[in-house]
Amino acid sequence: VMKQITLTAAAMTATPSIEVNDQAYGSSLTVAKVVAAQDGWVVVHNTGTDGNFGGTVLGKVLVKAGTTSNLSIPLDQTMVKAGDKVWPMLHIDAGVIGTYEFPGPDAPVVVNGNIVMKQITLTAPAMSGGTTTGNTTMPAMPVTGNGFDFTWLIALAALALVGGFGVRKLARVRN
Repeated sequence: VMKQITLTAAAMTATPSIEVNDQAYGSSLTVAKVVAAQDGWVVVHNTGTDGNFGGTVLGKVLVKAGTTSNLSIPLDQTMVKAGDKVWPMLHIDAGVIGTYEFPGPDAPVVVNGNIVMKQITLTAPAMSGGTTTGNTTMPAMPVTGNGFDFTWLIALAALALVGGFGVRKLARVRN
């Protein structure tokens, strides 16, 4: 159930809009800019079974009337993965103020017959550090533990093996 609302030019200083781009999925999604004519919600929906918006709510956050930049929306990480298409959408806050009620009074904002929303694609998060082997990036292996730096120990062990120390000791054990 949705309720369409019409915003008139006299009631707002700027046209409601949402600016967001494809981004790596994670614990939150960042909307670059939201313009709201009244207090409301930015809600991230996943794609419904029909391939359009209207699926499950993945995350939501209240916004005040006016312009908000770099809005971070916490996401339910158990419901997102790389390649998912999601729909950040602007809703009003019309029922119980501060409580998201949709379906219900907190309907999507419509401007010129179009819901204020944008479909984006969630991409895989970039891995920091690591080694590339073929098409796979392996994470960097930590060499510290409990405040102790094992780098010198690993280097010494590699030198000992290259120098044949391990082979000679193995031969002595067999004799």
